Amino acid sequence: MSRPALRAVTLDAYGTLFDLDSTIDRSLEAIVEEQGLPADPRALGGAWTRRFFEMLYAYGDAHDGGGGREFRTIRELTTDSLVGAFDEFGVSGDVERGVETWFDHVVTSPLYPEVREAVEILSARFRVAIVSDADDDILAPSLDEAGLGVELVFTSEAEHSYKIDPETTLFARAFEALGAEPSEAAHVGDSATDVVGACRAGARAVWLSRDGRAWKNGHARPNVTARDLLEAARALVG
Repeated sequence: MSRPALRAVTLDAYGTLFDLDSTIDRSLEAIVEEQGLPADPRALGGAWTRRFFEMLYAYGDAHDGGGGREFRTIRELTTDSLVGAFDEFGVSGDVERGVETWFDHVVTSPLYPEVREAVEILSARFRVAIVSDADDDILAPSLDEAGLGVELVFTSEAEHSYKIDPETTLFARAFEALGAEPSEAAHVGDSATDVVGACRAGARAVWLSRDGRAWKNGHARPNVTARDLLEAARALVG
C-alpha cells in the first residue's frame, strides 16, 4: 500500500539549519583558555558530547509505570554532562561559566549555505515547521537572526518532550499544528534522535549525513539519506 501524499515537513535546527560544527572548536578552545584548564579541547569536547548524548538518548528508553522520566532542559543536560567531563579529566573548572561560554557560541552558529534555497523550495510545496531539541532562549535568537520565515517552531523545552521520547509528543504537536497526519509528514535531521523519533511518530525520516557516513543505528532506518538540506528538499519535492 502506498503512503499518503506528503503535506508537511519538519526541520531540525542545529546540524540541519545551523552549522554548529563551525563553532564547536572555537567554543571548546575558549572554555579551556578562559579557565586555564590542563586539558586538550578536542578530548574534553569528545567526553562532554558523549556524556550529553548518553543523557539525551536515555529519554528514548521505554518509560516505566511510575510516570516516566522527569524532563530536564538542554541547559541542564549540558551542565551535568560537563560536570562529568571535568571529572573524567580530573580538572576543577567553573561549570556554569563553561556552559555560558558554550551557549554564547551556539547562538552565533551560521546557517549552512544551502539552507535558504532549500527552505524556499520546501515552503513552496509543503507546510513547514522547525522541531528542535533546544531551549527557547537559545534557539529564538538564532532564528530571529536567520530570518528564514518559518513561523511554526516547536522546542523540547516548550513541550517538555524530546524527539526521541516514546510518547512522540513533540512531533505530535507539530504535525497537528501543520494540519497533517504523521503519515503525511516528513522530518529532516542530522542525528539518530531525528530518525528514530520520526519513525516512532509514524513520519518519514530524512537523515542528513553531511560527512557521508552510512547509517548504522539498528532501531530505525531513514527513508531518505541526503548530503545536505538542498538535496533533501529536492528529494522530498520529487
